[in-house]
Amino acid sequence: MKKANIIVSCLVLILSLYVFVETAQFPEDPVLLVGPAFFPRLLAGCLAILGLVLLVQALRGKTNCTDPGFNLKGGVQRLLVTFLGLSICIVLLPKLGFIVTGVMLLIFLMVLFGLRNFPIIILSSIGVAVSVYLAFHNLLNIALPEGLIGL
Repeated sequence: MKKANIIVSCLVLILSLYVFVETAQFPEDPVLLVGPAFFPRLLAGCLAILGLVLLVQALRGKTNCTDPGFNLKGGVQRLLVTFLGLSICIVLLPKLGFIVTGVMLLIFLMVLFGLRNFPIIILSSIGVAVSVYLAFHNLLNIALPEGLIGL
């Protein structure tokens, strides 16, 4: 697992560097002072920090992960079920709205991937969906579908 962590962390660092270099070509916004490169660079920086943490842990031998093996059958099944769930959400999004559809999708995915603490699943799904909606609506002034019930 140590070798895999070193390889993955190096790939993450290369990806972060690539995003940082590519976003340098984005135009600056003199009015807002935060141009289109801000968010991709923020994400690339966070990704680079996490990649460095993983690399240091792997080199120091501090990773406590065991090799789970490679289960192609279970992974493909989860991938197909996830794709089906996303497809259903795309159909339901205009009718039910972003918050309701987002909560349903997050609950579905958390249960699919093995979480079983239902109060936490429900509360975190509602919190994430409402936070994303408010961020888009209030901070970015981007309208997300509200659906028939207005949520």
